[in-house]
Amino acid sequence: QQVARLERQKQQGRRAQQYPQLIRRIVREGHELGNHTMNHLRREKVDPEQVGQEILTTQKVICNQGLVQSQLFRPPYGEFQPQDLDRVATAGLRLILWDVDTRDWQHRNPGQTVQAVVKQTRPGSIILMHDIFATTTQALPEVITTLRQRGLQPVTVSELLQPTQPASAPVRGRPQASRNPNVTASEFPRISAGG
Repeated sequence: QQVARLERQKQQGRRAQQYPQLIRRIVREGHELGNHTMNHLRREKVDPEQVGQEILTTQKVICNQGLVQSQLFRPPYGEFQPQDLDRVATAGLRLILWDVDTRDWQHRNPGQTVQAVVKQTRPGSIILMHDIFATTTQALPEVITTLRQRGLQPVTVSELLQPTQPASAPVRGRPQASRNPNVTASEFPRISAGG
């Protein structure tokens, strides 16, 4: 049974530009990069064209560093509009959200981060963590140990999304709710597998 984390997936384009050696190290160590836009802007503050430009510019930054092109996109704050889905698809990306929010950005407490993971995580979960906080980094070893003790294996999002059953078998999973009330789960790819 698998769970994925977005902890190292949220490399904003600006950070990728500022710290190319760190980004290469992250990839070399087996983590997966995802597109999270250049500037991490609130969706309501940008027009649809700017959303597309933010996505494409970040893809170029990753490519210019000689890294494998990202195939995953996590919108800042999990916010998106229906028209954004076309821009994501045009860039060759899959929209990825999460079902476990540790709220590490809010409390910045390693113990609370671990508690959030323990309470919310189940097979197929995608865990949102932010590697920019030392407290999150401090919580990570205990998070991984706890997940493994529960029989869960941390994997990349792409590994989580790989089919594990024959195509003729029904896909089990739970649709993810959009943070945008105007978008339903049926309007974007399912991101959770397992029970």
